Amino acid sequence: MEVNEEYLKTLVSIGFEESLARKALTLTQNDPDLAVELITSGELEEAYKMVVVVRTDLGMGTGKIAAQVGHAVLGCYQKHPNRQSVEKWDREGAAKIVLRVETKEELDRVVGMATEKGLNSYVVEDAGRTQIEPGSVTCVGIGPDLITKIDEVTGSLKLFK
Repeated sequence: MEVNEEYLKTLVSIGFEESLARKALTLTQNDPDLAVELITSGELEEAYKMVVVVRTDLGMGTGKIAAQVGHAVLGCYQKHPNRQSVEKWDREGAAKIVLRVETKEELDRVVGMATEKGLNSYVVEDAGRTQIEPGSVTCVGIGPDLITKIDEVTGSLKLFK
């Protein structure tokens, strides 16, 4: 069934997440009043997560990688423009997933896609005091945001092992 775009715009304009509004309109066969009731009931709430994407080509040790991931998480948390999203993510357990890419070019593509989708992100550049050159981009944190939105950008990436 096709979602009524006018109703969708209205629900988004009053503050509902587009993905929830779309789902609610589909389930209620485009009844905006029932859609609002369904959304506000909490039954359609989607979970939030944060993702950190780490480059594997830099040869960083385990401790170095852990520190870089910490910088990314803290950076995303501190600079996130929507405190309500951060609070919801925090209440849900603050899920964090660490993924990997093999090159800076791959990481740049991920950053570009996150930016295009309007996702909060934080790129970590190393100070160069230990294992790698100053200014090396080591990882990017993305989120916290709806899992479905983040997966549009990072869903094809592999877990960091």
